Amino acid sequence: MKDTEYMLKGLSGGELQQLAFELLPRMNHELEGLIHSGAVEGTHKTRKGTPDMWKESDEGNLVYVQVTTDSRFGKMYEDVAKSVERLLEENRAEGALCIAFVNTEPQSNEVLRCQILCQQNGCRFEIFHNSKIAKALNQVFNHDLREYFLNITPDINKSNKVVLVTPLQKIEPSSDPRVFIGIGVILSVITMVIYLRHQPLIFWTGTSIFVVMALKAIYRIYTLKKKNVFETLNSKYKRALWTPVFGWVGAMGAMSITIFPFYSSAQIEMVKEEIIQNGMNGIVSRIVEMSVKNPMDFVFLLGQVLSLWLLAFLSLLLLTFEVFHTTHIILNKRKNSKSIMSKILGWINKRTSFSQSLIFLNSYLIIVSIIFGSGLFAIIIQHFQSSTPSVLSQAMSLIK
Repeated sequence: MKDTEYMLKGLSGGELQQLAFELLPRMNHELEGLIHSGAVEGTHKTRKGTPDMWKESDEGNLVYVQVTTDSRFGKMYEDVAKSVERLLEENRAEGALCIAFVNTEPQSNEVLRCQILCQQNGCRFEIFHNSKIAKALNQVFNHDLREYFLNITPDINKSNKVVLVTPLQKIEPSSDPRVFIGIGVILSVITMVIYLRHQPLIFWTGTSIFVVMALKAIYRIYTLKKKNVFETLNSKYKRALWTPVFGWVGAMGAMSITIFPFYSSAQIEMVKEEIIQNGMNGIVSRIVEMSVKNPMDFVFLLGQVLSLWLLAFLSLLLLTFEVFHTTHIILNKRKNSKSIMSKILGWINKRTSFSQSLIFLNSYLIIVSIIFGSGLFAIIIQHFQSSTPSVLSQAMSLIK
């Protein structure tokens, strides 16, 4: 890693521009098709002008890339300001993206100035600095660029197994776990978009359902007590009737905490505001960008989506649980009941500890939902990131 960072600092302006032209599309597929206007064709020489690279996105927004090897304070801000000025002249600043690609580590206050400048003019800012570029180059699928531009050859360890894929080998994509991971990520992003777009509706609908079901479960116990049936039940049936009450109340708590989470950030609020203003237009790409730029914000939003999935699964379990035991109680109290349903439910009831299992599972799902929905999971990851940065950085690189 340190070798890569050190060698990056030695690149000339033209070499760094060419590296940015090759690497940026690999780091973000939305940057494919960049037009390299800042270089003299066939050489590593640069030409004056703003920007060094640019493209127009599918949504019609401009992307400007400025590349610099100058480490002087204010040079990066000066380049970004030129890009913003050019966008304003063309009346294309709204929704545009200004990228700074530098082989140094700029000071935080200069980065903040660039962000504020872009926000004030309706565009976005993203920076690719020395360590971020080095991290990307050290990934296996970018070793070819690292070797070409920095002359760093990959180390081949004996522990690494080399797998040769020949035309005779049959590849079955359906059995590849990456296929299922990819499908899961796509479904998560789609669910995340729906959740962010309709968060108030989902919250009030879910909470209302949980309240109604909790009151219904309490009323059932009240009715059975009034008819002197509840006292005649054994402890197993009593637990079966009380468990949904606590389950629905716990689900209400887990749903409520998604509105008042422990973890939040300005980036999350910005994404939510964009959704309110723009609807679904471009929000999927915005969330994908967040996953690369601010992984903790992405983890938080993904956690809230997972919390909703768990609450939905919990609801199905509780409904199954209530229907199973309530039906069995009713049929059991009918004398001389010889229906097939009564026999089946009785057979299951004798051979399982269904109620005890669900009590444990419901409690587990509620706790996990609260951990994910409140942002505690993101806070825990941040804690481990500060204590074990090298391990987490490797894990995040695999995710990306």
